[in-house]
Amino acid sequence: MIKEVFKIDENGYIIEKHVVEFDKEGNPLEELEKDIITVTPPNGLYRAKWTDIEWIEDMSQEEIDELNKQPEKEPSEIEILGQEITMLKLSNISKDNIIDTLGQELTSIKLQLLQGGI
Repeated sequence: MIKEVFKIDENGYIIEKHVVEFDKEGNPLEELEKDIITVTPPNGLYRAKWTDIEWIEDMSQEEIDELNKQPEKEPSEIEILGQEITMLKLSNISKDNIIDTLGQELTSIKLQLLQGGI
């Protein structure tokens, strides 16, 4: 069986990954150096550190939050143009409604004039 192993530095951080062949019992077929760790770090660690017993998260919550913070980006030219087009369409709809209302009022006044009511 082939398995990924992890070479660590003197502080316990991964510096290289290697692939090593193991027998059916899980023993490596070649002798591994003492800085090679056969335990896979758990998923979700931002900065994995080996403690001679287990992998731990070595990044503070503040550092993790900073990494996960979405950078505020300036809108692209296309996004700005899209916003402007939307605003113009809304303005046109509003004007169309005003024109329709004025047209109805004008028609009503004309009918009253024709009927001699004004």
